[in-house]
Amino acid sequence: MAGRGSIFSTFGRPLSRLKRCVAVEFDNGDEALLVSEEVCRQYTFFKGLLDGKFQESSERSVTLTEISRPIAKVLLQNKDDMAKGLTRENLMLCLVGLDFLQPVDGKAVREAMNRSIARNHLLDRSGLCRGLLNLSFENLFVRELVRNYRDVLTACGPFVLEHAQRVRARWERSSSSWPDTISRYVVSLLSRLLAGIESGNHRPSLSTIKRFTMKVTNSSTFAEAAAEVFECERLAEEIRIEADKPGSVTPARSDGFSAWIRGLTEEDDSITGHYMNVEPPAEETKSSEDVLLKDPRRIEVAIRRHPAMHERSVFCYSVHQVEVGTCGDDEEGLEEDTCIVASEGFAFTHVDPHTGAGMPIFSMGLLRCSMTHVESWDNHEDKEAFGEWGKKLQQAKNHIIIRSHPMRCLVLHCLRMMICEGHWADIQVVGSSITREVAEHMAIYLANMTADGVSPLRVLTAWMSGWDRQRHMDEWDKGR
Repeated sequence: MAGRGSIFSTFGRPLSRLKRCVAVEFDNGDEALLVSEEVCRQYTFFKGLLDGKFQESSERSVTLTEISRPIAKVLLQNKDDMAKGLTRENLMLCLVGLDFLQPVDGKAVREAMNRSIARNHLLDRSGLCRGLLNLSFENLFVRELVRNYRDVLTACGPFVLEHAQRVRARWERSSSSWPDTISRYVVSLLSRLLAGIESGNHRPSLSTIKRFTMKVTNSSTFAEAAAEVFECERLAEEIRIEADKPGSVTPARSDGFSAWIRGLTEEDDSITGHYMNVEPPAEETKSSEDVLLKDPRRIEVAIRRHPAMHERSVFCYSVHQVEVGTCGDDEEGLEEDTCIVASEGFAFTHVDPHTGAGMPIFSMGLLRCSMTHVESWDNHEDKEAFGEWGKKLQQAKNHIIIRSHPMRCLVLHCLRMMICEGHWADIQVVGSSITREVAEHMAIYLANMTADGVSPLRVLTAWMSGWDRQRHMDEWDKGR
């Protein structure tokens, strides 16, 4: 039973062997465990004792009151043997015990546990996943296990729907303190929930998602919850996208995003700001090898989230920063130059009540709608600076920071199901509850849905029917 680096025994060992061990006793009178000093030093709980007066003690014993003997027998081994001893029956108690003992190398222990969990399919029961997720909100060791290992996160993520009050606590936090560790963890759980819905492995009902969003936002109706979610930026995940080949679209990443950069020299094509395009950006026809950065009339950076093959896919993201810089010459060993152009993402006139600033414009997609999001700005003011650098457009490299919004995606899933089930009256209430400028922006995407059996005209009729008829929809088809 003893693993390498561990000794389980009574006290009938030679004295020379005992000196290298610690007697771990239990307050309920269970037989003591004799554990090697090497194993004890794996845990902060013992390390402080071994390095202090305990080192000179002739007894070298300690009593554990928080951990039972069966659990201690599993944990007080080297990490690989400990991981092999995990079962569905003892997993939760072992995790609590590890949090108490505090492994010195927590990452290595979690990696060993993750391998054992995957190998033995320990999380194939919903009860364990629920218990693990519940424990993770109070237990740092468990939280790191769930957050850092994809299979564990995937197994536990869908059950975040049962923790609306915990998510609400993060939703209500002041934006000045976001993102804290727990908020990032909650966003990770929500993202895995969305991945489960998209893959079809998890199918929560429309009423379940509605109740969750209402509880998180402390709203009395789903329409109020939808308005709260789309009128502010909370619980978002930052994603960094890079593109370093001007004039060509970067291959889609695993999350479906791709980016594109180009410079336009046409004087009559001087649109700046934010706009959308139904078609993905075309390849640049003119070679950028000899074009200097100072030459383009304006610079465009496009971001696209590629549509999925099925209708369950939704997304929502906003652009927060675009930086265009230049790369050094690798042949000459030069380092990358500091970015010389920076543009904050464009914003609505609508003010985010939590930040007091204009809310960043977002892109969204549902029912096979995917549009290219373009950030474009006048390059005239930067010509002088670019001329001094003497860099070519071919050397340009962009860094785009976007924020993905999982709570908005949950609302979009509700909207998707409402459209497919024909809940037109409910759609009208949602469309009229969201502030007009934001609702108009969302209508652009609703008008470009391409899923089979979905009529964008019917959806728009319901979405806009509650609006003030004295006002018109400003540029609602912009970019079409």
